[in-house]
Amino acid sequence: MASFEFPTAGHELPAFGGEQREPVRISLTPLIDVVFILLVFFMLASSYVEWGAINLMSGSDLASDTGNRPTLTLSLGSDGVLRDSAGVPLYEGERLLDAVMARLDGQRGPVVVAPSQSVSLQTVVSALDTLTLAGVTPLSMAREEALGDGGDGT
Repeated sequence: MASFEFPTAGHELPAFGGEQREPVRISLTPLIDVVFILLVFFMLASSYVEWGAINLMSGSDLASDTGNRPTLTLSLGSDGVLRDSAGVPLYEGERLLDAVMARLDGQRGPVVVAPSQSVSLQTVVSALDTLTLAGVTPLSMAREEALGDGGDGT
């Protein structure tokens, strides 16, 4: 029988189980450095601000809670300005609560915010947050087109 030999092109292969190689040492220092840098990055990129909630009443809660108290509906335009049903703008700041109370005849009635369709979510949240910080409670939301149809707006 004929034997087959692999061409070695002039290189001798080491014998199996022959010469021992020195083990390769992998240093963990660069890995620890990378993990530490990632840890610092995510700690600095994280936000530790406590998220605040805006309490809103549902439509059924609003209907059962109003009683004899007047309800004020404020429209919110894309410019971020709150307007009453007559279209008169309410201004932010210390006078906002006074303006709302004057339109509610001095009683603490519910305030319904009706944003138009072109208003961004951030504008709605900012308006609700401004009303909450001014002390206007309770708050609810409605669609602007539902108010124009004579519906309950919830």
